[in-house]
Amino acid sequence: MLILDSGISKVAKETDSQAVELTKILIKLMRLVKLCNNVLTMTKEGEKVAANDELLMKTLMVILCCEFNKNYWDGFESEDIGNVGGGFTLLLLHKYGSEKRLDSFYVDRYFRAFPKLSNDLPPSEALSCYSIRTFDRLLLHLGLIEVEGEGYLAREKDIIKTELFDKLISVVPPRNM
Repeated sequence: MLILDSGISKVAKETDSQAVELTKILIKLMRLVKLCNNVLTMTKEGEKVAANDELLMKTLMVILCCEFNKNYWDGFESEDIGNVGGGFTLLLLHKYGSEKRLDSFYVDRYFRAFPKLSNDLPPSEALSCYSIRTFDRLLLHLGLIEVEGEGYLAREKDIIKTELFDKLISVVPPRNM
């Protein structure tokens, strides 16, 4: 049951709920809807995408990994950490995610691949920024990873990919050109 349904929280406008606000942002980025006279209506392309589960998931993944700005709700000063290199993170999880590993394992490899990003924030803040944006706010909500630790947004947490990850994400070597 959603908190919205339980009556625990009153939602007077869409910005009162991150889930509602995120949904609106994503369906607009996916071009499933258009806004006319302050009313959202489904586009022809949106009808086509919504009718095809595989296309819907692919479109959503591309938007979440490549276009959605993951720093939208946080106070970290870096706009790039977690927004750059989403495919690299998926590659790391494909390669190492079958075993539980600390989020710092992935953070270390991420910043080795993108060293200029590590200059954006102090080291411990950069680790938290990447981990929260990538694991807590993206991959966990998509069901692609499981997180074990002291709880949501824990300082140190174990990451392991789910069966769903392997069903949805495939990594293939580039073709020779």
